Amino acid sequence: MPNENVLEGMLCPRCKSEGPFKIHGNAMFLVYDDGCDSFELLSWEDSDVAECAECGYIGRVREFREPKTKHKIVAFVTRRYTMDIAEDTLEKAMQQAKYGDHDIEAEWEEDSDFYDVEFTS
Repeated sequence: MPNENVLEGMLCPRCKSEGPFKIHGNAMFLVYDDGCDSFELLSWEDSDVAECAECGYIGRVREFREPKTKHKIVAFVTRRYTMDIAEDTLEKAMQQAKYGDHDIEAEWEEDSDFYDVEFTS
């Protein structure tokens, strides 16, 4: 069963144990001359050292975190814009469209019926 408390999302990268782990972190200790009997404000960073108590694997805490995403999907969306122009300004409009030399929102209208979407992973 996955960890649901302070070790939520942690798993040994070698043996897949869910703990316990030895973690070099920070805490506030109540210390007496003869020792320490309590602590609070326990914390650690992803860059701190962790060790799996099951198999002895040592690494950074970030290595013990389960990946939040298994795959990355990228979508490229191409939108089509149109502009009503007079015949004598056709060349200027083509240059604007080709080289991006225009204020797309002010001069062009988005044609929402035409979107090209390409997915990659």
